[in-house]
Amino acid sequence: MARTWLAFPLLAVALAAPAAAEDAKVLARRYAETKDSWQRRTLVEGLDASDPGSRKFLLGVLAKEPWYQREGAIEALAKISDEGEWGKLLKERKTPILEGVARALGRRSLGLGHNHTIGRGCGAVLVWC
Repeated sequence: MARTWLAFPLLAVALAAPAAAEDAKVLARRYAETKDSWQRRTLVEGLDASDPGSRKFLLGVLAKEPWYQREGAIEALAKISDEGEWGKLLKERKTPILEGVARALGRRSLGLGHNHTIGRGCGAVLVWC
């Protein structure tokens, strides 16, 4: 009986792993279907930014979406812990994307949370450098 309970969480993790690539496609469809900005932001904030498909979607949100969804993408990107990924993200040359990445990095590194003034200042400095 104890072995069954131990194997169940491992099985759940194993079954969830291949679905990570599909999540970005499903999310893009759900994002397009809903017109409610609150639901869209919730979808964006719930993404795992360490997944390449999700990260690509987040960068697209930073490039094209209204400020409310961009803030959700910044919150999701701030959760990235891999320094190598930050290096790749900071090589982005599109101004809105770079500003969002810089703001996410500022929130993560400085623990700024929702201090938008300082986050915008960090983004502006990196964009103009």
